[in-house]
Amino acid sequence: ISYVGGFSNHRGLETLIKALPLIIKDIPNAHLLLVGDGLIEAQLKSLAIELGIENKVTFTGWIPFEEAMSYVNASHLCAVPYDKTRLTNKSFPHKICQYMYFKKPILASDVTSLARIIGNAQCGIIFEAENPEDLARKVVEAKNGNTLEKMGVAGRIAAEDKYNWEQSAQALISIYNNLPR
Repeated sequence: ISYVGGFSNHRGLETLIKALPLIIKDIPNAHLLLVGDGLIEAQLKSLAIELGIENKVTFTGWIPFEEAMSYVNASHLCAVPYDKTRLTNKSFPHKICQYMYFKKPILASDVTSLARIIGNAQCGIIFEAENPEDLARKVVEAKNGNTLEKMGVAGRIAAEDKYNWEQSAQALISIYNNLPR
């Protein structure tokens, strides 16, 4: 399971780490890869040690974009585990489209924007924000149900058809063209 991005309080990375011991019970070879850095990196590392899973969590630190995408490409599941806030409920992080492009199923919290995008594209798993038990249960169910590859393919189709710069540009041009003069 990979996450690429900044490490800050609203990103839900604590929830992801807290879910890992529960996931490992059913998927012993599960591993969490956290690509990036940020204000709470030391706190996250301490949490992994406290939970006794430091050998199951890898922190890469900041790396160049191309290298980060190589980690995404090598992953089985990519996460956007955001906590529910006014900001995250309206967010559309670029990482979602990057994950879709690489045909990776997305593990995302039920913040409004993420649930809508992933639900419409049928490209991932939605769990209750800030609930590590629900996150773990949903990951195990998806793995056991052999649905991850299908979700990844659906994400790539959504990225090609809807969630890309060409489509976004057309929508913006339409808005600008319809502004009162």
